Amino acid sequence: MPFPEEICENWVLLHHWILSHVMLVDSFKRPLMYKTEGLASEELLLRNNRKTVVQQRRLVEKHK
Repeated sequence: MPFPEEICENWVLLHHWILSHVMLVDSFKRPLMYKTEGLASEELLLRNNRKTVVQQRRLVEKHK
């Protein structure tokens, strides 16, 4: 479980699949879908993927 200060837009986008399954109030599902299916979510996920690629490349270079 994350600490409250760790929950940000990026965290919600990365964990939306979990949140959508455990939401008790259906009225929150539509805003979550809006947030996760929009262009902003794609940009944040791409940014996160780029960070991961950079980290992986650094690890590979380090262990060559």
